[in-house]
Amino acid sequence: LSLSDMTPSEIRAVRDRLGLNQTDFAQLLNVSRNTVTKWENGRSTPSLLKEDMIRQYDRQARESDDNEFIRQFLALAAGGAFGALLGKLFSDSDES
Repeated sequence: LSLSDMTPSEIRAVRDRLGLNQTDFAQLLNVSRNTVTKWENGRSTPSLLKEDMIRQYDRQARESDDNEFIRQFLALAAGGAFGALLGKLFSDSDES
């Protein structure tokens, strides 16, 4: 029984849409690159939380003219502001 209803190809499509390699996508989701590889090969599935994060990033990417928000996110994550930006991303996404 899978917790996630995202297929491996959907996960890969989101990553491709964001213009990220597996390592950067893994950093964005706070998982290992190996985990992303397993998701994309169908050997495991993301938790519901990670699936929700993937869907949120996909929605943001589709609504954005470019992927500037991803570049900013990765820069802030590298600077230790991961939690603050993650909280902002998810709180802002509810204001449709």
